[in-house]
Amino acid sequence: MVAKRRLVVGTGNPGKIRELANALSTARIEPVNISDLVSDFDPVEDGTTFLENARIKAVAAVAASGLPACADDSGLCVVGLNLEPGINSARYAGPGKSDTQRIHYLLQQMQSLFGDARESYFTCALSAFVPREWLSKAGHRVATPSPWPGLVELSTEAHLHGHIGTTLAGNDGFGYDPVFRPAGGGGRTLAQYSLEEKNRISHRGQALAQLRRLMAAT
Repeated sequence: MVAKRRLVVGTGNPGKIRELANALSTARIEPVNISDLVSDFDPVEDGTTFLENARIKAVAAVAASGLPACADDSGLCVVGLNLEPGINSARYAGPGKSDTQRIHYLLQQMQSLFGDARESYFTCALSAFVPREWLSKAGHRVATPSPWPGLVELSTEAHLHGHIGTTLAGNDGFGYDPVFRPAGGGGRTLAQYSLEEKNRISHRGQALAQLRRLMAAT
């Protein structure tokens, strides 16, 4: 049996860990939660784009663990709110708020929005620092040098389009999933999808699928 390759994940969000483990299982990757290795992982996300913030967290995860690592930055962009909350999605409504509190705050901000103004999309950007020998041919073509000998840098980005409903529905997922209805999904919220269904269509699932192709076994 071929041993799995350990990849540190720079997040404290258990939902992201679960989705990443599911999506990368066929690439012989064993995700390792950074919080299992260090107790104070909390890099300052002061980038101006999703990819900049993903890279900040991935760089911090490699520096803290000394191992190959990846991180994502994701968020919700609402047309009628000038693409807010965007990169501030996790901090929307203020610090220390729960997912439910952020959703209710979002719905309050959208009370006067109807039709196309409620159109929205999720974005996920991924940054990874991995050994070159992990890469597929496609990965070799797009990898760039990294600050660490033996590791190269990969990045991917994907989107999921839909709209924001007026009520919450569903018990799965996390974040804004209970109020986001993907386009073509028959009116279900993302929180009403199984993990496997969600990973096939979601912004994070698509970005992870791209990363998996770049790290496919050769």
